[in-house]
Amino acid sequence: KSLSFIPYLLSVGNEVNWYPKLGAAKGLSETALRGAYRVLAPSEALSRELRKEFRIEEKLVEVVPCSMGLERFASPLDVSRKQLGIEQDDLVFLYVGDVWYTSGLEQLLLAFKLVSKEVGNAKLLIATPGVARGAELAVRKMGLERAAVAECVSPPELPHYYAACDVFVYVNPSDLVGRRVLEAMTF
Repeated sequence: KSLSFIPYLLSVGNEVNWYPKLGAAKGLSETALRGAYRVLAPSEALSRELRKEFRIEEKLVEVVPCSMGLERFASPLDVSRKQLGIEQDDLVFLYVGDVWYTSGLEQLLLAFKLVSKEVGNAKLLIATPGVARGAELAVRKMGLERAAVAECVSPPELPHYYAACDVFVYVNPSDLVGRRVLEAMTF
């Protein structure tokens, strides 16, 4: 029996822009997106992408920006650096996010290799919510001794990483939302 008469809201994240490139997922995505009463997108950029890739009427897509609760990000620099084993005089570059093929990881590592030649106390932290074996392998292959990958970083741990960094780097070309940028801006 069809449930097409039941209205539903569909909230999408930045990963939806890769669905058209995944073949079979495109048909399923289009059906779900077109059948929704409203589609909620966290940014105007993602709203445009949805309308273009999936041919959704503009009136069906509503932008509801992400927000950040600032209280969760209160973490002193010295405490965070000590907890993460970072020296006080290190110049810490931080990337937070997934490390799959669309994340820009290769460009980040190449850029850090150049920076680390010029800045002796530069350190790169890659904090990811999932498993990052590919990232660890890439770091080893490039010989980046002052780069570290932290896997399975939980949301309560993230404030320590943000507080400990001097420079937040954002290289993910597929992310149309920028949630990690919003989090980093809270420091």
